[in-house]
Amino acid sequence: MKFSYQDLAGNSIEVECESYIHIPSGTATKSTEAGNYHPTENFSFFKKTEADSIPIYRFAIDRNFNVFNSDELPALAQIGTDWKQLS
Repeated sequence: MKFSYQDLAGNSIEVECESYIHIPSGTATKSTEAGNYHPTENFSFFKKTEADSIPIYRFAIDRNFNVFNSDELPALAQIGTDWKQLS
């Protein structure tokens, strides 16, 4: 499936992804020390099905359609907004 999002610089990005189920180990909470978000049931997870020039392979999407890099779980770094399915 093809998805798009707006990166933090305002550019429109398109990626080919499929959803997957992430099963976290341990308790899922927000780290108050580093300010990193840890996966909870509030996220949907996607991974690329086609290689492209973007160096991120896995994405986490929150309920507000914000886009996070989930390659370094359990930490999530926001990389964009407005995640939507194109096809």
